[in-house]
Order: sequence, then C-alpha cells, then structure tokens
Amino acid sequence: MKKKLIISMFAYDQNHSGISRYINEIILELKKEYKLELLIPSSEVQYIPSQIIENTSQHIFRIPLNSKIIEILIHSIVLPIYCYLFLNKLPIFLPAANRRFFGFSFNPLYGTLHDLSQFHVKNKYDSLRMIYIKYLIPKFLSIFDVLFTPSLSTKKDILKYFNLASEKIIVNHNGLSNIINKKNSFKPREQNNNKQTWRLLYVSRLEWPGKNHQIILDAVKKLEDIEHSLNYEIVFAGKDWGGKKNIIDHVQKINLQSKVLFLEHLSDEELAQEYTLSDIFIHPSFYEGFGLPLLEAMSAGTICISSNKSSLPEIGGENLIYFSPNDPTELSLKIKKVTHVNFDALSYIKYSLNRVKLFSWKNHADTIQYHIEESLPSL
Repeated sequence: MKKKLIISMFAYDQNHSGISRYINEIILELKKEYKLELLIPSSEVQYIPSQIIENTSQHIFRIPLNSKIIEILIHSIVLPIYCYLFLNKLPIFLPAANRRFFGFSFNPLYGTLHDLSQFHVKNKYDSLRMIYIKYLIPKFLSIFDVLFTPSLSTKKDILKYFNLASEKIIVNHNGLSNIINKKNSFKPREQNNNKQTWRLLYVSRLEWPGKNHQIILDAVKKLEDIEHSLNYEIVFAGKDWGGKKNIIDHVQKINLQSKVLFLEHLSDEELAQEYTLSDIFIHPSFYEGFGLPLLEAMSAGTICISSNKSSLPEIGGENLIYFSPNDPTELSLKIKKVTHVNFDALSYIKYSLNRVKLFSWKNHADTIQYHIEESLPSL
C-alpha cells in the first residue's frame, strides 16, 4: 500500500508559469510512489490537466471573491488546521514555498523555494512588500523540516538574505520537461550555409524589467545598424505578466515593429515546435532560480546564448555561450558569432544534448522522497 503525501496546488497560475510546470512534473513523478492528497483552490480546478489529478484525492477550497489576499490567508492559516484535523498529520509538500507558505504547521513540512529574484531585480516589488519578504517570510520558512531549492545559486541567496540553517536547505536541480521530441529529430544547419533570416526565441513571462526582453531588442537594433546582409525575427513566447506594454513601447521606440512576434498562449506541443523552429534561443534574464526554458532549448538542439548571472551558468555548464545581461553590445557580438558561417554548430549541439542528460524529474522526485523518508522513518 502506498504511503500518503499532501501537495498544495496553490500558486498554480492557471497552468501558465514555470511554477505550474514544476507542480505538474513533481505530481506526475511523486504519485508513482505516494497516494497524493492535493489541496486545490477552486479558481484553479478548470486549468489542471486530467492526467495530473487522476489517481489522486482532491481537496477543493473555495476562494471568496477570487481574491489573492484571501487565498494567501486561507493557505497560510486554514490549510495547516485542515491538514491537522482531517489528513492525519501526513507530511506536506509545498511546491511554491515562498509564494504560498504555512503560517504554522502541526504536520511535517517540506517545500521548494525557487528563487529570490526580488533581491536582484531593482523595483520588482514595492517597499511594503519587500518589508514583508525580508522580515516575515524567513520566519515562515524556518518551520520547514527540509527546504529544497533548484540551484546552488539560490541556496546561497537563501543563506545570505534569510539566514536559515544550511543543513535544512537541499539543492535539488529541476528536471527536463518531456515536451521535446526525444528522438532529437532536429536538423542542424550546415557549417557553411548562407542563411539570411535568423529566428531568435525567448521563452519567459512578459515581465519588465526583470526578464530583460529589452536587451534582445537593443542587440538586434545594433546588428541591423552595422550589418545589412542578415535579417532577424524575434519571438517572445510567454504570458503577459504586466510587462507587455513596456516591451511594445520599446519596440516602437527603436522601430522594430516588423521584427517582433508575441506568442502568449502556447500548448506544450506548440512550444516544442517553437524551440525546434528557432535558430537561436536567448536567455537574457537578470536573475533565475533555475532556468528551465534554457534546458528545454538545449534539448531541442537549438543554439543557446545565455545571461551569465545567477543559476544560468550552473545549468548551462562551462561550454555554453554567455554574455552580461547589462551589455547589449556584447550580446550582439555573441549573436554575430553564432550566425557566422564558420561557427561550429554541430559540436555545440552535441555538447547541449549531453548536458541535458544530467537533469531528470525522476531524480528530483527521488531526492524529495529520500529526505521525507529519512526524516520520517516510520512514515
């Protein structure tokens, strides 16, 4: 008989964010070993794919007025009591621990803290919210038995800004989502082709300025001003997170309207197609807790150029192409390098395909299970 584990699906973001992808992946893996009890806000039920919740038990919580504040209060106060009274002190896993935490817990508590971008991206949040993040969230996180984080970079941030016990923080790299054709049926370009139009892809929510869409636009503008023989198409794939207007304003300011395409609602199949259709994937973010799209693009055989900040070098490895996210000139030179006819694309792709083999959702779930059962031998 399978052991039981409670998982919160709060902060699911209507299945349109990196957090929702993370929740989906860990549920698919953990339900192979556990009988899962899922805590779900009523506002998210319609967005959850059937394969995620099949063979699980669901506990649905109505959120009055669909208010985020009420949702957070229910998650932090009502759910700990509910789990204690009705779920027999079972262990609890919170997949988005810094966004939906427990104010207290009578049950063994585990979770993942994905990033602390607010300490690295200027003006990401207002001063009142930063006070809440700096002084209250560390107290809530201190009650966890084990706190997982997807990169060594993020663990260092947790120790620096929250001063939690190092032995309770476990680095647990995310896995590679199974949305790319694993047969690797891409067609790498010939070494000496004369390709005239290059498709540049960035997969990220449309957030300004933290996700740094601007630098791609500025780099392409620089290239077009000095190099007239090549054309560029820029694809921004991701849900609007309040930054689309700023990006459009900048596109218009530098006159790149004909070069930019926004794709806000892509299925997994459509996203996989974008990875394989694109010539270059650019990840210019100022800060990432992990950087899953980078890994997905590498697995598709797409040439990747990445920011050299936070966790991205940890994920991409030493042979990826990096640039400073503050320097559009450097990015333009890296793009120019890749588009040169003598660039060794095939060797680069072979490196990427070998690199992504290090990242597995099964290994991620096994690490969670190991630490739960190590701390609760009689579970």
